[in-house]
Amino acid sequence: MVMIPAETLEMLAQEAKDKWAALQRESEWQPIETAPKSKTILLFAVTDVADDGSIRNWMMATGWYHTGYEDDPKVTPWCWDGHQVPKYGVQPTHWMSLPKPPTA
Repeated sequence: MVMIPAETLEMLAQEAKDKWAALQRESEWQPIETAPKSKTILLFAVTDVADDGSIRNWMMATGWYHTGYEDDPKVTPWCWDGHQVPKYGVQPTHWMSLPKPPTA
């Protein structure tokens, strides 16, 4: 029988908890400020929040961050549904990773 030190078991348990938490975060909506600044395709959502904090309306589409537009005065770096988002337009408020594609 192999004896594993308690410190090693605690470290492994913490690593497993951290990995589980990261997986859960990937499948939940995150604030847009935390979205990856890369051309990774993400699922974006826009929410319209009422004065009482409830969500009145929302929509979602795929998109990504386009580094070539960071200093453009007319559009934001966010590409929404295949188009650059105008600075005066509706901005994504949340994001999440796309799910894995189905298998045959």
